[in-house]
Amino acid sequence: MKTIIIYSGKGGVGKTTTTCNIAKVLSESGKKVFLLDGDINTPSVNSIFKTRNPNKNLMIESLGYDNKGLIFVQSSMVRDYIREAKRKIREFDPEFVLVDTPPSVTDVHINLIQSLKSSGLIMITQPTDISESDVRRTALFFGQRGVNILGIVENMSIDEERDYELDLLGRIPFV
Repeated sequence: MKTIIIYSGKGGVGKTTTTCNIAKVLSESGKKVFLLDGDINTPSVNSIFKTRNPNKNLMIESLGYDNKGLIFVQSSMVRDYIREAKRKIREFDPEFVLVDTPPSVTDVHINLIQSLKSSGLIMITQPTDISESDVRRTALFFGQRGVNILGIVENMSIDEERDYELDLLGRIPFV
């Protein structure tokens, strides 16, 4: 099982959309995928996938299905949520676990790092100096905790090519 964390240093760059698209492609190609909506305070995976099991190879855990309009979850609830998600992951036995995370660095990230053995982390950015700066600073946080950074996906790309310190995994055009 490969566990991949999808992350960005700031909000609004397309983490959830990218995570859901990866889950959709993998599951439709026959891979078993568990998608964990780690953006616990403002879950949004449920806005893209209307059900927890959109196809036989995809299972989703998101508080968005249960708690409409959730804004704040205490840290003890975060641990319980992750513990329950781990139980469901074991039962589903996926080939891939994709974790959509909130922006910035929070207790959620620390709990995820401690609870799930990550195969790697994919950073999502936009082609802006501020987004790239946030990715660079937060990559240091994950690197210091032994998380393997797989590379970066540039979302909302324009024609201008940017050089990143991380491996560029792909560009999603802004159209």
